[in-house]
Amino acid sequence: MTGVASPPDPGSERSTDLGRSGRGSGAGGAVPTGRTRRDPWHRWLAATVALVVALAAVLVWWGSEAILSSTDGNLLRTVDDPAQPGFEALVEPTPVLAVIGLDGDGALASVSLLSLTGSGAGAVIVAPPGTLVPGDGAGRPTLADVWASDGGVGVRRELGGILNVGIGEDRVVDPGQWASLLGPVAPLAVDNADVFVAESAGGDTLRLPAGEVELEPTEVPVYLGPSSTGESELARLIRLERFWASWITAVGDGVAVPGIVPGEASTGLGRFMRALAGVEVELAALPVVPVERPDGGEDFEPVGDEVAALVSRLVPFPVGATPNSRLRVRILDGTGQLDNGLPAAPDLVSAGAEVATVGNATRFDYVVTQFIVPPGVETVRVEVMRDRLGVGEVIASAESASAVDVTVVLGADAVDRLGGPYLPPTTSEGAADGG
Repeated sequence: MTGVASPPDPGSERSTDLGRSGRGSGAGGAVPTGRTRRDPWHRWLAATVALVVALAAVLVWWGSEAILSSTDGNLLRTVDDPAQPGFEALVEPTPVLAVIGLDGDGALASVSLLSLTGSGAGAVIVAPPGTLVPGDGAGRPTLADVWASDGGVGVRRELGGILNVGIGEDRVVDPGQWASLLGPVAPLAVDNADVFVAESAGGDTLRLPAGEVELEPTEVPVYLGPSSTGESELARLIRLERFWASWITAVGDGVAVPGIVPGEASTGLGRFMRALAGVEVELAALPVVPVERPDGGEDFEPVGDEVAALVSRLVPFPVGATPNSRLRVRILDGTGQLDNGLPAAPDLVSAGAEVATVGNATRFDYVVTQFIVPPGVETVRVEVMRDRLGVGEVIASAESASAVDVTVVLGADAVDRLGGPYLPPTTSEGAADGG
């Protein structure tokens, strides 16, 4: 099951050995360091500490069990078999990385989001630097404007807002770093879509024909920047997509070679490139429409519904870009035919869900899908999810829930809608208490 992690063992405990010390008296006598009948408080202290540690361990265990297994306030047994009622597993968020490329002048040349979508799959989403960031009214800045004012942190934040995806890390790559990163695979063979002409920061002209070309690392920042022929920025995205395709392929061809991606292999860009090189990768451009500026140029407005659908496919388990920007959702299969509720995740994510757990309800005879909403959660946001899924009813619950905002129990009405039945999985990477 993609993105499922087992909860930590709450039963661990640790003891500390407190050392003892003695001091010499001013008269040359020694203060006894051992315990005597005249200091019984040591025994009471040790007993008290042991009792506190034991109580703390019990409370931690009980709290973890309550959070993971409560459904309307009831504690339920742990179920390890994903085919059985009551099974539940935590969902690990999809790993994502923002890559922010600069041209020779230090301006924003490219914006990409790398996603490790799941087992055997990955994705790269590219966006124009002229993409307008979320906001109201005229004069909204673009990603390029945000780079100029707030740097990489700002671009990562605003890209996350556009996608409604929490982006945990970014990598800013300037021309010198491109040269270092691409050195092991140089020259890079790229299928160039059209004739490309542009000037470098030093005034040199780069001319490339349509078709397969070989790029030197020093040419890549120019190639990813604007052309001198007045092309649309959307044409630039095609070059960016083909660059990623070529680099990922080159890394895959030499993935066994140490240093094929300079730097750390288990974190950051090195981790993502090695992972993408071994899976099927989908390349996609951010869905946008051009918006004319007063000076005659173009900015680009993200198309909300299309962006949400793209994210649900390529970042299947996102976290919200900001607190409460997505509702945390628990999906339970109430039929035994819907693969722990996973088929419902894309629709719910596209409607603003952050999937926290998936699993099975405590019984498999649900007829109607239920969206169970505790106090304090905006019902209108849940109704959007219900409408996107196309089945079910929204039910208000009197019980508060600290771990999730909404529990979705899939009923028989969801089986046809989601294309079931599905064979239940035979193995599990992690289990928690079921609901």
